[in-house]
Amino acid sequence: VDKLDREQLSLIQTRHKVFVELKAKVVVVVADLPTNVIDMRDELGLEFALIADPLHVVAADWQVFDLDGEGKVSPASFVFDAFGNLIARLVATVPEDRPTVDEVLFTIEESIRSAAA
Repeated sequence: VDKLDREQLSLIQTRHKVFVELKAKVVVVVADLPTNVIDMRDELGLEFALIADPLHVVAADWQVFDLDGEGKVSPASFVFDAFGNLIARLVATVPEDRPTVDEVLFTIEESIRSAAA
């Protein structure tokens, strides 16, 4: 897990209460070994679910693996509604353009507003 990933995870943790208030569950898939993911979770004090994906099985299933031809996982966020329907697929081709926590929260808030209308 590189520095940008760790910063993103820390930011998600900082905003975790907002996700909880919106009744949104956060699950992060990390392309690393389970032991490394557990160590990082403990080190950063993360309170949301992490899934280790060292063989890129989940990333390949969600079509975010090897988009640039370099054998890497592209940063992505997927937002589902309360019924489990995919409502947003935010995918970056380079780590620097990863979906921000605010973009994901905005998408969730917009979904809630649309459902209430």
